[in-house]
Amino acid sequence: MNSVDYVAYEAILGPAHIDTSEDPPVLLPPGEGLLAGVLGKAHADRQPVAIMGAGGFPVPDPAPDSLLLSTKALTSVTIDTGDFVTIAEAGAAAVHVAKEAARAGFGLPLDTLYASKATIGGAFTAGVFGLSSYRAFDFRSAVIGVRAVTAAGEIITGGGRTVKNVTGYDISRFLAGTMGLFGVVFELTVKLAPVPKARRVVIAEFPGDTRLSGVIRAIGSGVRHVSMFEIISSGADERIVCAVSVEGLESIVRESIDEIVGMFGSAGSSNVRETGFAEYATDRGEASATITGDGLCTISVPPSSAGYFFDSIRSMSRSMPVIAHPSAGKFHVVCPDDGDIVRKLTESSLALGGKKPVEGARLRSEGIGDLFTDPEQDVIRALKRELDPGNLLNPHVLM
Repeated sequence: MNSVDYVAYEAILGPAHIDTSEDPPVLLPPGEGLLAGVLGKAHADRQPVAIMGAGGFPVPDPAPDSLLLSTKALTSVTIDTGDFVTIAEAGAAAVHVAKEAARAGFGLPLDTLYASKATIGGAFTAGVFGLSSYRAFDFRSAVIGVRAVTAAGEIITGGGRTVKNVTGYDISRFLAGTMGLFGVVFELTVKLAPVPKARRVVIAEFPGDTRLSGVIRAIGSGVRHVSMFEIISSGADERIVCAVSVEGLESIVRESIDEIVGMFGSAGSSNVRETGFAEYATDRGEASATITGDGLCTISVPPSSAGYFFDSIRSMSRSMPVIAHPSAGKFHVVCPDDGDIVRKLTESSLALGGKKPVEGARLRSEGIGDLFTDPEQDVIRALKRELDPGNLLNPHVLM
């Protein structure tokens, strides 16, 4: 039974900011002052706090006595066209921030891959990347300012609206990907880039037995202005779908597209087409729905080895759904309930200089501790003891 004293927190927030339709209730602080007040009270009471995002990242359920806190009420978005940034509160949906940026003529590094479910704060604290990671790398590289509340209820600020504001230790880089273990991020300042003059996607279909290491390597090293490279095998049939986005001036985009079309044709594709990026991102949402479930494994390998690893996966089983981002060396694979497949994926990845698979089911049962080596875990736990000595923020995440 949940033993949280909700009356005390209602006195801080007011009844309108506690969602009692949930069991247990969820606190929804609408501003930084109230967020700090809640965390300060929790710290004084030695009360564990579970920070809730959109639920996209698999972690264990919070302990029954946890205070549930959501950033859902923090949704304001401001576009600063002078400094080329957006200042967005953590609970704003990534797709909403992207649309606001687009109205002002800018692009968000997260694109619309995460649809309406993911929040921009959740994407930052989970360490995700978007379709344009080829160009923008991971999302944290675009975040130049962060405001957060510590476990003790103190408001901290790192960075600012311009890169030159970042002096001393970069708090925003530190908090990226930390899953709320060291503070609750409530506001992000994100660098934006002007929408390119042209952005087109070339899509090619290949038979299931096609070996793609050669074309992956050729596109990755030889084509200019590539902003996204993705390969999808849904597992429903044996087709492989490759998509490459190119952006820039119309003349440069056209030249690169012609080059990619030639590469796809030489690799054996008889079905090559061209579309806009927005259209591709919308259609792609249907394909990404296949990459779900407890069998999901995420594997990282050096980008230079991505083609060989993709061919290795397909040689194990053509029926496994796969989404590959060769430029980032990221692979999302839905494995059958078969330890032998995971073992083979691990052996292949490690042989190519990559990492062992991150299994969704294991994250849900054991937390994120297994994502790190023993020395890395030692550092994280030492930081946790220093910055959150009561182990109050998201204690269920790092088990």
